[in-house]
Amino acid sequence: MGTPGLLKANGVDLKPLDRVYGALEDDGKMVSAVAINGRAAGVVAARINIKPSAGEAVGRLMEMGVSCFLLTGGSARSAKALSGRAGILGVLAGVPRRKRAEGIARTKAQGRTVAAAGDGVFDGAALEAADVGFAVGGTGSAKADIYLMTGDLRLIPAVIKLARAVVRSLKRSMVISAVFAATGGALAAAGRLDIRAAGLLAVCQAAIVMFSSTRMRVLFPGDVNND
Repeated sequence: MGTPGLLKANGVDLKPLDRVYGALEDDGKMVSAVAINGRAAGVVAARINIKPSAGEAVGRLMEMGVSCFLLTGGSARSAKALSGRAGILGVLAGVPRRKRAEGIARTKAQGRTVAAAGDGVFDGAALEAADVGFAVGGTGSAKADIYLMTGDLRLIPAVIKLARAVVRSLKRSMVISAVFAATGGALAAAGRLDIRAAGLLAVCQAAIVMFSSTRMRVLFPGDVNND
């Protein structure tokens, strides 16, 4: 029993199973062929369940300008069916686990930032190769950067949104600090800034930076349904 490629490589003619095999793959099932004494005997199909949160998570990511791809070792036909259920437009099928990290590395070499989500066990190498690795379900892999303990995929866009908000807040704070420093330096050089005015300027700078930071709303797991 094995993949069609494996059985064909061992001289098994799978043409009698083509119709059944194709119909099962078009339904998004993972299918293996069975041969007995070198002859095709049947197929074994396993249904792959899509997480209920997958469609919503993919939709939010696409709204944020994030391109989504399904990277799988399965066939192109079953991958296309599964990606359609989740709303994923890009499919990279037939990629064994040992080569997924290589594919991610090639994508990064094109200047793209890559995040990968997987179970954290079998996809450990791919998660490590990505710029950010999400281990879904809290399963153990020291190679992941972020662990989603609940397995709710909507947390992925929530985390990305939070990270972007943090970066914006940091940039805003740096600009504010630079403006105050330049203003204070110019006033001091002109002899128009005494100790009390300098203290007041520093307090105003800290207050404005703090206010700027409070504009960033932190998204906790219970808030994944909110914008």
